[in-house]
Amino acid sequence: MRVNEEEIPSVPDTAPKAVQKLQKAKNKPSIQEILDSIEPPSSTYRPIQVEDRPFQPKLPPGLVTPLDFFSLFITPSMLEQISDFTNTKAQKTGRTAKQRLWIPTSDAEIGVFMRILLFMNLISINRTESYWDTHSDMHGNPEISQAMSLT
Repeated sequence: MRVNEEEIPSVPDTAPKAVQKLQKAKNKPSIQEILDSIEPPSSTYRPIQVEDRPFQPKLPPGLVTPLDFFSLFITPSMLEQISDFTNTKAQKTGRTAKQRLWIPTSDAEIGVFMRILLFMNLISINRTESYWDTHSDMHGNPEISQAMSLT
């Protein structure tokens, strides 16, 4: 037996779920009714007023070197995790005949590598190898070649 939803003024809690669903859908306002109920924006716009104050960064005490700032974002435990994941992936992947023998890395090496990448992002040189160039005043950085070899 089919139930005509218009014949049911209110649906009791004991009615089948399908009938209850139909009644709830029937009582919902249409999208147009919802849009019509929203008040239009006012014609005058006034931005929020914020009091002027000097910029004061809230940094922990003792930040002196760039390494101190680096350590705010990259913790020793993060470097250790990256090192562990790198070594695990290298062991799982294995090596082909053309690849060099994998030597496990350490968290200290990962930290040096990440700092080199940050430096490379700040100072743009066309060839990556040029960052390790120690013979030219125009390119490279002696600290990079001292901290990590290119090969």
